[in-house]
Amino acid sequence: MPHRAYPLNNVQQLADNFQGHCTWDFSQGFPLHFIQAPTGNGICMGLSCHWIKYHALDDSLVTHLGAYRIPNTRTFIPFNHNEYQRISQWQNNLATFPDWRMGYQNWFRNQGIGIHSSTRIPMNSGALKTELERIQGGHVLIILDGQRANGSHAISAYIGQNGEDVCFFDPNYGEYWFQNRNDFFFFLHLFSNFCYGHNHQRHTGFNRYEIVRLYRQ
Repeated sequence: MPHRAYPLNNVQQLADNFQGHCTWDFSQGFPLHFIQAPTGNGICMGLSCHWIKYHALDDSLVTHLGAYRIPNTRTFIPFNHNEYQRISQWQNNLATFPDWRMGYQNWFRNQGIGIHSSTRIPMNSGALKTELERIQGGHVLIILDGQRANGSHAISAYIGQNGEDVCFFDPNYGEYWFQNRNDFFFFLHLFSNFCYGHNHQRHTGFNRYEIVRLYRQ
């Protein structure tokens, strides 16, 4: 593991230490209004699912939501409030299903994205690495929750094959690119535990992952 001299919840420095590069500096906290939904305040589930949808279709959530500057220019693409509100409503609609997981899984299938498996594991590096190593060029939705937690949090990623790269998205911290998937596995363990894990963030109480492996049909 690389040497460090910074708090592990400093996401930018943590990513840098594992050869990660921020490709979209975004947070769902930027908009003024939060939407109450099955996964708690904010729309992390909606944003993560739509990130996967667009990425799987060779598109990008960035181009739909905006709030970014075109590289090497002075052109800033403004934030698309209409798209944000549409995704907010999408997440609210999950509450109409008997089980909100049924709602997002049906939606994925309608978008041409299949559910390979869904597995709950403890928030430790060994279990996480073992589960993510199964993914060879595919998307994953990761839901952090806990038996005593109030709500949950969703993040997403595209994980390349052995020796390939990873694109990662957290609705609170934006989008990051990692050149090497093994570096990403270590980063994700530290990031999720120190930013969301119950041992370090008592107000969340998250102590497990739900790993939802997805594939393009």
